[in-house]
Amino acid sequence: IGVRNNPGILISGHDLKDMEELLEQTKDSGVDVYTHGEMLPANYYPAFKEYRHFVASYGNSWWKQNKEFEKYGLTYYECKDCKTLFVTPRPSEKDILKFYKASESMKFFNEKLFKETISSRKKMIFKPRAEWIFDITEKYFEKPDTYIDIRTRYNELIEEINNLYEFKNKIIVNPIIDIDPSIKEKKGIKIIEKSYEEIEHENLKANAISAFEIIDRVSYPKKLIKKIYDMLSYNGILFFTTPT
Repeated sequence: IGVRNNPGILISGHDLKDMEELLEQTKDSGVDVYTHGEMLPANYYPAFKEYRHFVASYGNSWWKQNKEFEKYGLTYYECKDCKTLFVTPRPSEKDILKFYKASESMKFFNEKLFKETISSRKKMIFKPRAEWIFDITEKYFEKPDTYIDIRTRYNELIEEINNLYEFKNKIIVNPIIDIDPSIKEKKGIKIIEKSYEEIEHENLKANAISAFEIIDRVSYPKKLIKKIYDMLSYNGILFFTTPT
């Protein structure tokens, strides 16, 4: 259907709460809003059709977005290895932590979406991850000493981690969430409420480290990987997942 003559904002991703907030913030501003890629379903929500400046979906599938971005002079950074596109410049670590602590999107996720899916997440995600860590470390280490998790956001996953009795020490590095006091009091688990950038690794070595879905949620991915490398003991294992 083409585009209008007004300035426009292109929004992609999966967060409909972000979509709603953007429409509210741009209402009566003279700026039009277009969806792109994975945000296509937003066009089918009746509530969004009430916004007259919400035009339509623009562009092709996500795998063509770099060509479209170049065509219209949009700024981005593409990973040379996996071809993922990043915003550039990336948000600071301070801004990322502020988002997870205080944003309306995370409030909606924590208070509504997460609560409604917690039983499924325990069964399909948290428990299998703990079992994955146990199975692999049992295979390669006779008596594993220390396990570290970097920035998990879920008390429920921390509880599963606490059940990994084969580790003498279990450490959670997390400055983001309010960890349940009952978890802090449990024997055998230590909480370091700091950013991964702030911890000293010289005396902190682990047989196993997990970093679940955080590589795109840090300001400097290379620094994260370097920090993990420094904290792993000889022949240590990294349990690493990405959002997609």
